[in-house]
Amino acid sequence: MVLIPVETGLIAIFLAVLLGPLLIKRIERNLEAFLFLIGACAIVLSRSWHIDLVEEAVQEPVVIGILLSVLVAGLIVHYRRPRFLQGINDILLDGITMKVIFLEIVVVLGLSAAIITPIIPFFVLVEAVNCLSLPRGSRAIITALGCISIILGAALPYVEGLSSEIAVTKMQGELPSAGILPLELQSLYILLIILVLGLISIFFSEEKVKAMEMQAFEGIAAHEKMAIWGVRLFMFAGALLLVGVAFGVDI
Repeated sequence: MVLIPVETGLIAIFLAVLLGPLLIKRIERNLEAFLFLIGACAIVLSRSWHIDLVEEAVQEPVVIGILLSVLVAGLIVHYRRPRFLQGINDILLDGITMKVIFLEIVVVLGLSAAIITPIIPFFVLVEAVNCLSLPRGSRAIITALGCISIILGAALPYVEGLSSEIAVTKMQGELPSAGILPLELQSLYILLIILVLGLISIFFSEEKVKAMEMQAFEGIAAHEKMAIWGVRLFMFAGALLLVGVAFGVDI
């Protein structure tokens, strides 16, 4: 099979998106701008550019939903953060160990991703990890377990959907001896896996923790940070749309 130049270019773009942030620190720190640039290159290469794409990007529900949800969550976290930190301090001073906090972070955020957009649990996970005074190893582990739990929770509403039934039917047709589990059991297993992840997180928590220091945030700097977040999020969501159009995928 001979690849045409467009397909070769799109494969190169896919590899750049996949490996660039892992190999180059500057790309990792400016991921949104990099993805937006890559998306623009993919659009030009695939000759998918049209003027209606701008209007589609502005009106795209995914773009608007991601932008608004994270901005609202950011404002709530910013204005509620001092009380949140004080509440965590009170809990720690009352003798509740990090084991309970780790379990709640992993399980509650995983289950909440099944109810609301997973963007919000990811945002809360980042804020919770940053607020807790954790060693580097524990911070990495709770972040990884939390992300897996949120991803599983986000998949939970779709397990019993029409797309899952079609996928299972197709797989059974191709692999008659695969022994696919009933969809109801798949939902149960996802819930059990989220709970198991929470229990695993207990073994990586610290027995004793210090009370956290309260941090003061200036209003102007915080609002500037929120504006920067908004721009970066819009670039990220726009990049998803551009790459999806270039590769012929509906976002």
